[in-house]
Amino acid sequence: MMTVQGEIEYVKKSMAAGARDYVVKPFSNEELLGTVKKIYHQESRRRNAVEAKGLPKTAPQTVALFSTKGGVGKTTLAVNLAVALHQLSGKSVVLADLDLQFGDIAALLNLLPRQSIAQLVQEAGPLDGDLLQNYLISHISSGISVLPAPLRPEYADLVTPQHIEQILKLLQQRFEYIIADTSSYLNENVLATLDVANVILMVVGLDLPTIKDAKLALEVLQSLGLKDKVRLVLNRASPDFGLRWEDVERTLEIPIMAQIPSAGKVVVSSINKGVPFMVTNPTSPVAESIDKLAHQLLHKGKASLEGRQSLLAGVFSLLGR
Repeated sequence: MMTVQGEIEYVKKSMAAGARDYVVKPFSNEELLGTVKKIYHQESRRRNAVEAKGLPKTAPQTVALFSTKGGVGKTTLAVNLAVALHQLSGKSVVLADLDLQFGDIAALLNLLPRQSIAQLVQEAGPLDGDLLQNYLISHISSGISVLPAPLRPEYADLVTPQHIEQILKLLQQRFEYIIADTSSYLNENVLATLDVANVILMVVGLDLPTIKDAKLALEVLQSLGLKDKVRLVLNRASPDFGLRWEDVERTLEIPIMAQIPSAGKVVVSSINKGVPFMVTNPTSPVAESIDKLAHQLLHKGKASLEGRQSLLAGVFSLLGR
């Protein structure tokens, strides 16, 4: 709806009459185009959710996000991927913060939990689905549920690998998609998470130290029989860093499932507001790339291995790897 009146009551009446959004005159072409795109994406998600409800219920899918370095955007990706999966499918999604010492999911969603997984595992009696439900927080604006990380770093030691396995399996009984954010090192709790997961999204960037450490981690995961579940996500992808995505694929010998473009302004603003950019900027290039990743997970898509012998492959061959 285009109008010269911006009063709240007038807008409310218009929305009640069926308007999806409005722009107040005078407006720019960019503002009008952005509003139309926003409504188009909202309507597409609504239709997808309605269609998904008519499909047979699928087995629960657990997706674990892992990286060997902090600061690569893993947690931001986990939050927005969880939102995208719910928006696209209408299915139930829970986001488990298993970065037990310094989990930031609650902060990214502007949540102030009073209890966490640390208190959950100290409950007397058996751990069951009803008890677990009491520790989940509903994030109203996105429609997902959240299991917060311990509120203090020292409480992380209260959670064992057995707790992790039990909690994830209980979540699988109540949710269709479980997104688990992990810490950036391969300890027993992280390995327990990766073992339960159906898919492991390893988040990497276009820098040599991250690629080197990812290669080492993949060697460990291969020895544990977990490498086949790994899919690469290249975050902050840009041709300006001197390395190419083909270099990463060839060096790590795994196809890249998704490339997430660099979008500092959108992402940092989203983080500081405590609202996922899938909600605030659904038509931005970074949000559209998350949509594509979510769509692949919903349809269990796989990327194809491309590229040729690269500079990185030569570097690692010199290192004897």
